Amino acid sequence: MSGVLDLETRHVDLPNGGPSIDLVKIPEGAFMMGDVVGRSPESDTRPAHKVFLDAYEMAIYPVTNGQFAWFVEQTGYVTTREEAGLDVPYWHHFAGADWENHPVICVNWIDAAAFAIWAGLRLPAEAEWEMAARGGLDASDYPWGNEDPKNHCNWRGASKKPNVLVLNKSGWGLTPVGSYPANGYGLFDMSGNVWEWCSDAYHPAYYENSKRDNPKGPTKDIKGIDCPIVMWENGDHLDVPPHAFRAIRGGAWENNTFGLRCCERISASAMSHSKGKVGGFRVAC
Repeated sequence: MSGVLDLETRHVDLPNGGPSIDLVKIPEGAFMMGDVVGRSPESDTRPAHKVFLDAYEMAIYPVTNGQFAWFVEQTGYVTTREEAGLDVPYWHHFAGADWENHPVICVNWIDAAAFAIWAGLRLPAEAEWEMAARGGLDASDYPWGNEDPKNHCNWRGASKKPNVLVLNKSGWGLTPVGSYPANGYGLFDMSGNVWEWCSDAYHPAYYENSKRDNPKGPTKDIKGIDCPIVMWENGDHLDVPPHAFRAIRGGAWENNTFGLRCCERISASAMSHSKGKVGGFRVAC
């Protein structure tokens, strides 16, 4: 990667004097979305196709424990996992004083959407997420190019895991956001650390007929559930069926190299708790 582009950034202060969220403006333009390298066995990454996006802003980092804790303190929000009385752990079990700058985990799409709306922001569309992850690179598997991940990000094979919050017996776990090099758009942790919820519903065949301009996801998910497109206005995120599957991107601390690719797609229902210790999110505007 030749370096970080000089793009416009801004700070968004969370309500009532809370911590800020840093955003970078991604310029309008076209990119190739999907398995551009041509080595994925997964049909949901094909066909690779050209997408055009208007300019938008993407958070430089995933949402942290400190930011999410402020949201909870100010609103009294209770995550769906806690509300359902499911077995621990909950997000705050990984949000001690030494972990404020680690990404929040144990949150699902419903929790992420609640935070985003409260902050005056939204979740990124899947196409926005992938364009941002690629950082201006073409024909690359990863945000840094085609080189093996090594210590480019927090994944199971990284030999350097600074200030790691250990989550398994192998010594793997979360690292503070921004612990590894940024991509060409100045974004951190687009691969590894935590999987990130996207706005879109998920369908494995979506790329076969997705829109070229500003796609916002399919109108039916993998199970055939009707999924109105979320425009992030007038509370329409509340209309998302809780059992409808949503797209998730980016890989996490426990993944192998395959899960770290820019094109990798997984999914879970909006109310799912299956991502637990590996699931987080970032916001967009």
